[in-house]
Amino acid sequence: KLRQRSSAKETEMDMDDDDVTPNLHQLQQFLLLLQNHQIGGRQIFDEDEDEDMDQADEIDQVCSERLKEFQEHVVVQQVRQDSGTTVKDPLPLCKSIQKWQTKGQLSRPQKCGLANRFLPTQPRPIDRSGSQVFCSKFSKDGTLLLNACQDKKITLYDTTNWKPVKKIHAKDVGWSIIDTDYSPDQRWLIYSSWSHYVHLCNIVGDHEIHEGMDLEPASSRFCLFSIKFSPDSNEILGGSSDRSIYIYNLDRREVALRMEAHRDDVNTVSYGEDSNNNMIISGSDDFLCKVWDRRVLGRERNVAVGAFMGHTEGVTHVSSKGDGRYFISNGKDHVIKLWDIRKMADPSTAENHPRHSSYDYRHGMFFPPREEQRHPHDGSLMTYRGHTVCQTLIRSYFSPMATTGQKFIYTGSYDGKLFIYDVVSGARVATLANHRATIRDATWHPYRNEIVTASWDGSTQLWEPGQRDRQCCCRKASCKCP
Repeated sequence: KLRQRSSAKETEMDMDDDDVTPNLHQLQQFLLLLQNHQIGGRQIFDEDEDEDMDQADEIDQVCSERLKEFQEHVVVQQVRQDSGTTVKDPLPLCKSIQKWQTKGQLSRPQKCGLANRFLPTQPRPIDRSGSQVFCSKFSKDGTLLLNACQDKKITLYDTTNWKPVKKIHAKDVGWSIIDTDYSPDQRWLIYSSWSHYVHLCNIVGDHEIHEGMDLEPASSRFCLFSIKFSPDSNEILGGSSDRSIYIYNLDRREVALRMEAHRDDVNTVSYGEDSNNNMIISGSDDFLCKVWDRRVLGRERNVAVGAFMGHTEGVTHVSSKGDGRYFISNGKDHVIKLWDIRKMADPSTAENHPRHSSYDYRHGMFFPPREEQRHPHDGSLMTYRGHTVCQTLIRSYFSPMATTGQKFIYTGSYDGKLFIYDVVSGARVATLANHRATIRDATWHPYRNEIVTASWDGSTQLWEPGQRDRQCCCRKASCKCP
């Protein structure tokens, strides 16, 4: 029916050649969103051969309204501007190269527009471990790559030649190293495990420093599932297995704040802005994401500023865009959701919403019936589907601003693949497959068009643009672009 309707609309079009391309592009985006059931963070319809035309007309109207609402949202305009993407007049590759050769420079959005046409899809191995790789992360300037494995080893690589420059043997590790992070000045790193301690290690310096800092939890079985350095490097933020958020003060070497934040494990924490530590975002197995104001925590009642409902299973990871407005969350319901922080729900209302799940993602993969996939109070802007989340807390991130304009979202998957989604359209633009087991973590170089994937098959792989991606966009048969 959708094909018939689109064909009818195309035959009714009567316009100049210059106007055909943008309208067809918009139509293709619209049909793609319909196919993936992704407009407005909700599934829109179920395919049914017995639907009558009246119902189809109603569906068309609802889809058009939701698509228009999302396309007009400020995040869409922001992503298009930052990534050098415009619907009406995309700059052809040959013209971009010609402009660079004649004028000697391109604007940052134009550079991002060029880089986005050469996605890294060709793998080559960096290293192989005898155990599962849990964490992988580029440093802020991209000069170092950190890998953490289940064999209690943390390895730092020089990204100019991909050779190890430092190895750290982790202490007090239960099960595995669970999470790691760099300090903003890249002089220190921290790691956590199933332990009462978070450990601090130096990256630079002649003397080795390896210090364990006790969080003194009430529970004997304890884990910090997620840890982050504060932007000012004075505190460590953590989400734990005892439903709490911890803030550890590095100057005083003591726990500055412990608060019960959710009704279940706090799997992930992050800062909402790159420049300050005022806004904290958390995600939990209680299906909720919450936002906290650091300035009032510990002084008044420790109550969240707002909550976000939309996931039908636990949240495994949250990642901020860094602007204090948008963040994404990955969930055990096998979806990523995009959120606008300014559209939060009342925390008390969200906590009173009942949960109906007995699914334990550690012991198998479960896809709920389609009618149960839609949250009745879903407040997300967009939903991204295709990957699977099972057995471990799989992470998801925005692509870097410098090279892509944060045009993409990427995530690992239980099936050993890396999925890259377009933020605006929700389409899956690339699927990278060269691992034999779960990809728990991945990291995109902040200034080079390279991605590193860390898998439970023990391998760490580097993905670079390949020859099959080097295609000209000028659409001319006579083009002689390199």
